[in-house]
Amino acid sequence: MYLNHLRNISLSLFGFFLFSYLLTSAGDFDVQDSWVRYEVARHVVTGVPLDLNQFQRTWDQTPEARSLKIQFPTHRWGQVYAMMPFVYLGGLLKSLDPQAEYVLPTFLNAFWGALVILVFFYFLNMVWPHPKENLIMTFLFGFSTMIFVYTHSMHDAIQETFFALSAVYFSWKLILAQRIHYFLGVIFCVIGGLLTRYTFILLFPALMYLWMIHVRSLLKQNPRKVSLVGWEGLILLGLGIFMVWVGVGLGASLQTISSFSRDTFVNLNFHSFLNALFGLLFSPAKSFFIFNPVFIVGVFGIFGLFKYHRHLAIVVGLVTICYVFFYAFFRCFTGDPAWGPRYLLVLIPFWMFPVAVLFQHRKKIITRSLYGLSIIGFCFQWVGILICVTHYIHVTNLVDELPRYYYERPDVVYYLKQWKYNAIFRMGRELPDMWNRMRTYHYRPISEESLKKLHQRRIDFIEPDALKEALAKGFTDNVFDLWWIKAVYFPPAHFRWRIILMMVFLLGWFGSGYLLMVGFISDSQMKRC
Repeated sequence: MYLNHLRNISLSLFGFFLFSYLLTSAGDFDVQDSWVRYEVARHVVTGVPLDLNQFQRTWDQTPEARSLKIQFPTHRWGQVYAMMPFVYLGGLLKSLDPQAEYVLPTFLNAFWGALVILVFFYFLNMVWPHPKENLIMTFLFGFSTMIFVYTHSMHDAIQETFFALSAVYFSWKLILAQRIHYFLGVIFCVIGGLLTRYTFILLFPALMYLWMIHVRSLLKQNPRKVSLVGWEGLILLGLGIFMVWVGVGLGASLQTISSFSRDTFVNLNFHSFLNALFGLLFSPAKSFFIFNPVFIVGVFGIFGLFKYHRHLAIVVGLVTICYVFFYAFFRCFTGDPAWGPRYLLVLIPFWMFPVAVLFQHRKKIITRSLYGLSIIGFCFQWVGILICVTHYIHVTNLVDELPRYYYERPDVVYYLKQWKYNAIFRMGRELPDMWNRMRTYHYRPISEESLKKLHQRRIDFIEPDALKEALAKGFTDNVFDLWWIKAVYFPPAHFRWRIILMMVFLLGWFGSGYLLMVGFISDSQMKRC
């Protein structure tokens, strides 16, 4: 009965978050990499020729543009594979909306976000079997952290987060149940994670730690099951061969790795490394804790987590150390242009476990602090939902005369130390002005010349005339970054179809919300009985 009840709540929870994230999607590609992956997916699904010359408009005639033909058709196929069903469905709906093939793939991360929520909820109930408390914690996780904004954006960090959390979840299930299909689940997630981002390998120390616990526990309970360990070892060997094959297939070589290392890992002295740690964790403009306020209290739950679930606490520690220390060596450790410290998004579900430990104690001061910080975090994330980060870049480049790629400069911490460059407050102040501009805004295309200047690389500053034109005409600079609001500025035929789509999403949202509320109430009644 408990499992059926949990399953019903989980399905309703997945539906509620899915429709919530669909309604708050941008409906546009805010990331160059993801746009190129969309074009690759479209080429594979529809057979449309892949004209990589079109990307040179935004990348200009630079070495980056010339290397694009080599890099992207075989670059991070994970997101390409995930986009293919959306591209195919969009092609079927072209008669209703000629842009459906372009818009529907932008809903991809809403699905990944809802899946992250589902896995997180199941994980919490596996560790603490209290559905009501875990449901509250899941809401805090889904709406008051950076996860919310990255279901809206087209960055692939949310996809990596899903595979990372799922891999640890299946590893934990493997320890408890000692069944081979959970091990295969881990392998599937590892392959998916590696195809999404190469940095998924940073999760390996935590996964190997959990696998060693599984092996020790298995042999202790039943020494005869040594053959199972042997089969798992063979599968791991096969995974290693697959990784080498993929590396060779993507053109990896010692020369390529050496070149990548020179361009990427520049913080190889202790002073730069400390600056990067400060920038990622404590800087006013980019702090992990400012963009996820609930973790300010969560820090104090680490000790409680270690006391009650030592292995889980060690996993959280390993994942945190590997990701934070690795990215602290990066030249562009901030992950800009992006909302908050993008590269640390994977840490968010793992850092919710210390928060959950504190919440389980139900102390009044802790509960009130968590709710208060969650409300603040919820408001912060809405700023990132309503205003595109591109607008922040345009405003700061023009008004403050920030360098074009200040986030790649060795002195980036100089900018991160200043509160005025915090995207939450800077973009939050823009909300009233943007609301007023929406009333009189009419879409006008930005000139090709200005587009080239806006995206030109290897320059110190963007020309002010191009920035002024973008701020006057651009969608992202004059309209809230929600697909159904942007639909108002499209031709009437497109608008009608998207209104119908929005009504479907709203019905799904209300329906799943009602079922979730019923399940929540029935859980409370079951406890009283």
